[in-house]
Formats: sequence, C-alpha cells, structure tokens
Amino acid sequence: MKTTCLWLLCALATAMPMTAQKNQKDQHKPRERKEQYTFRQATTPQGLTKYSYTVYGFGNGKVTTLRGDAICDVKKPLTHVRISPAGTSVAVVAVDKKNNQARVFSMSETDMEQFKLNIKKYGNPTAVAYTPDSRKLLVASDKGLFMFDSRKFTPVDTIAPLPFSPTTMVFSNNAYYLAMTDGEKTAVYNFEDKKLRKQWPAEPGIKVNSLAFSENNSEFAILTDDGLLSLFDTRTFLPKSTIDGLGEGLGCAFNLDGKYSDNQPT
Repeated sequence: MKTTCLWLLCALATAMPMTAQKNQKDQHKPRERKEQYTFRQATTPQGLTKYSYTVYGFGNGKVTTLRGDAICDVKKPLTHVRISPAGTSVAVVAVDKKNNQARVFSMSETDMEQFKLNIKKYGNPTAVAYTPDSRKLLVASDKGLFMFDSRKFTPVDTIAPLPFSPTTMVFSNNAYYLAMTDGEKTAVYNFEDKKLRKQWPAEPGIKVNSLAFSENNSEFAILTDDGLLSLFDTRTFLPKSTIDGLGEGLGCAFNLDGKYSDNQPT
C-alpha cells in the first residue's frame, strides 16, 4: 500500500509543472464544499428522539442511531422513547399482548437492560420521562405516577391518583413544572410539591399532539390537531396568545434562544 501511495504522489508531482499556470490562477478561488447529511435506513423509523445534539430513531421495536446501529431491540412496537439528559440510558414503553412494558437500557452497550417495571405492582405503563438533572426516572401508569432513582431504580416518590393516564410527559427546564396529556386532556403539576396547578378538559373531536415549555420556563405551549397553537404564561397559566392555520399541527418546540416556537404543520 505504501509503494502505491508514493508512486501516485510522484506521478502527481511530475504532472504539476504542466498545469502550474492554471493552478496559480485558480488557487485563490474558493472551493465548493458539498456536504451531505444522509443516513440511509433499512426501514423508516416510526419516530425520532434526541439527546443534546444527537438524534436517535425508533421503530419496529428498536432504538437505533441514525447510522442504523441498534441500542436496544425489545421486539415489540414502541409507543414512547426518552433518553436521559445525561445520555447514559434510554427508557421505552412497548406494547405487549395484554399490558405495556416500561424498560430501561444502557446507552453504552447493546441490549443491556437496566430496569423493567413490575406491572403487577405499578400498573400498566403509558409514558416515561427523566427529570432535567437525570436523577429521577418517571413512569406513568393507570395507577399513578411513580418515580425511581435513575441509577439504582429504587422507588423514591409517587403522585397518585392522576386525573388521567398520560401518554406524554414534558418537564420545564428548571424542573418546577411537569406537564402531561393523554391526547385529549392536559394537566400541569408543580413538581416539587406534587400539586395539580392547571388542568384543561378534553374538547370534542380535538386531539392534543404536542406540549412544550419555553427555554426560560416563562411560556407553555399546547398544539392541537386542528392546527391551533395556544401559548400560556406559566406564572398564571392564563392564555397569552394563539397561532392558528398550522395544518394538523404534528409537533412544536421553542427555539433555544426563546424568541420563537418551531412548529411541525403537515
């Protein structure tokens, strides 16, 4: 290999004088850089979940990197996936025959299971979440909300009963608020004192698709499938403003500087 490389270098060096004038004219021209961020998948991911600046795909029972490397394979349909803010583990909710499964896997080794919820004791799991400091794992079920130490997975606290079984849970960055929805009703808890702060009833024919807190924790957004984004002041949770005409409103998130909210219309 070394001989071949050296020969190629010598050949290039020999050819340089013949094109020296042309190279001198073009040497100051900026080169075009064609960068392509394409990660081909054997199967299209059912959804996407991110940690920091890294995005992971999930679908067909697997959580994978965008290069297709498997982190875990539960071999059952996944309904909910969350990666710990510390980037050390991934929590999933998978559909089983009779009940769902809530499981936690290590991010450092493939299929290394760290925790599996005892459904006889804690009920049928519907959603998972981590606190912003990664210290607690939250599992919501039809029996309530259960909190575990995220390293030892010992139970540390409970909120029960809940007004409904949430399918999505979202924290504010300061961990003061925990928002949840079952796709119809929405509620916000003061997480520290475990008290219900605000609840929005279901609206006939309207589905809640996404919840989000602003980066500075001052605003809360609810996006519904009729294309309406509703913004609330988190001091009072009174309506602040609305944005409509967003199609089916699949998802929303606040920009990192807090100036804008990014929406996913169809």
